[in-house]
Amino acid sequence: YLTDDIKSKLTDHTALSAEYVSHMSYAYSCRNDEKVHIAYTAEKEEEQMGDFHINWLGLEEFDGYRILTRDSESHTTFFQRRNAPSKELLLDTLIEDLTMTDMYYTILSEKMDDRFLSGKIQVEISGKFKLDQPTRSFNFIRSTEDKNGNRISASSPSFDWYFGERTDVHFSFVDKPFSLRENDHNLTVFMINGDVRKMDIDFLEVRVYSFYNRF
Repeated sequence: YLTDDIKSKLTDHTALSAEYVSHMSYAYSCRNDEKVHIAYTAEKEEEQMGDFHINWLGLEEFDGYRILTRDSESHTTFFQRRNAPSKELLLDTLIEDLTMTDMYYTILSEKMDDRFLSGKIQVEISGKFKLDQPTRSFNFIRSTEDKNGNRISASSPSFDWYFGERTDVHFSFVDKPFSLRENDHNLTVFMINGDVRKMDIDFLEVRVYSFYNRF
């Protein structure tokens, strides 16, 4: 199966991008996995910067990538980046052994200084926790804010697609690289627990990298 080939190539530090339909199909295939590697949706070519990319449009070529596997019936294709990017770890935040019922919880908040200016920024989020009840109102948000605290940009994984009614959560997610904008001042990663479920957290970790593209 194509999804088995995909999952065999992934680690906690590899970014997987997928166009919308492929992303939904891949996410559904992960629902019973003990640990889930979350992809990000990439419709535009400039967003398709994962270490791997899933596309169902039957592309024969994809700039900077090579074909690993193709499904003959759906024409879904699994690509791998030809040249791995260089990354420099800028921040690493780890939370362990915590029980909470907060609706919002900030995991990382950091002023973006000169360290962030040398390349694109890439955020990794991983975690393992148990909810006391199922919820469909849960997600992690990566955002940038200006000096006045106004949000400029935001990105989040499609958490519901992967976990549905499950209460045991174990995942890793590598977001798409992004460039800083003129007014970007602060980088924040926070959790939304909209139904205010009780969470017994084994760990939550956020890593932030400076990303150098080498196509």
